[in-house]
Amino acid sequence: MSQAPYPENETERLRALRALQLLNSGPDEVLDDLSAITAHVCRTPVALVSLVDQHRQWFLARVGTTLTGTPREHAFCAYTILESTVFEVPDTLADRRFADNPLVHGPPGIRYYAGVRLVTAEQLSIGALCVIDTKPRRLTNEQLEALRMLGRVVVSHIELRRSALELAGAHVKRYAATRDGPAQRVLVVDDDRLTQTLLRHFLATQGFAVTVAPHGSDALKHLCARDVDVILLDRVMPDMDGLATLHAIRAVLPGQRYTILMLTSTVDPMWTRKCQALGVRGFIAKPLDADALVTALADAGVTLPTLRA
Repeated sequence: MSQAPYPENETERLRALRALQLLNSGPDEVLDDLSAITAHVCRTPVALVSLVDQHRQWFLARVGTTLTGTPREHAFCAYTILESTVFEVPDTLADRRFADNPLVHGPPGIRYYAGVRLVTAEQLSIGALCVIDTKPRRLTNEQLEALRMLGRVVVSHIELRRSALELAGAHVKRYAATRDGPAQRVLVVDDDRLTQTLLRHFLATQGFAVTVAPHGSDALKHLCARDVDVILLDRVMPDMDGLATLHAIRAVLPGQRYTILMLTSTVDPMWTRKCQALGVRGFIAKPLDADALVTALADAGVTLPTLRA
């Protein structure tokens, strides 16, 4: 079995990959959906968003396999990052680079592979969007073009996530924590994984103790077991929406005093009045804006980091 050579810019490529803070991160709902769409369009049982690190490839998103990654020396995507167009292997057993690859003879039983590299704005290949089949085949021209397009969408999402984290980091530098005593405890209740990541990063790096609950029922369990100072509660969630969660909090924990702010992409007067009647102190618009978040927290009376002199 041959191993893909390293790119000439391997040092810069690895630096760019790690700067994205994606390795070992939690699941990303958007990338999971894009993987599912890719598999559907290409009519393959498996699709992956793979990040190629120094010694391994790690699957940031996947559909059709339980694998979370492989050694880099086994990775088909290690070849893909070297190519400027779709890298396609119609029959792995007929290709001497892969004929004795453990991923061909063992799970997931790769007989067909096609992948397109994921290229950052700095023109550095961090990984690949790929599809896998258990029988030899070829993609149609339309499927190949769709794979290229979906690869660009994956990169756009990753770049958007990076921009949001950089924005949060900039505000961390502007607002330096000067509080005394223990950190305030913030519970983020939101089923959107990107929102969870952004709020966890922004608040934790300012000194808040942050916990995430993806659903209203999870929030209630957490509140019954642990003390919380501030609750950031999403308006729309699948099992119990924000208003229903508010009612449940007041019914189950009537004596508890929390600073509650709602996360919402839309605001209407009747809904606002209902929230305020249940003790909501403020509203934070989605998509998130760091300045608006800081302002809403301050207006609700949350102790905030202050500007350095």
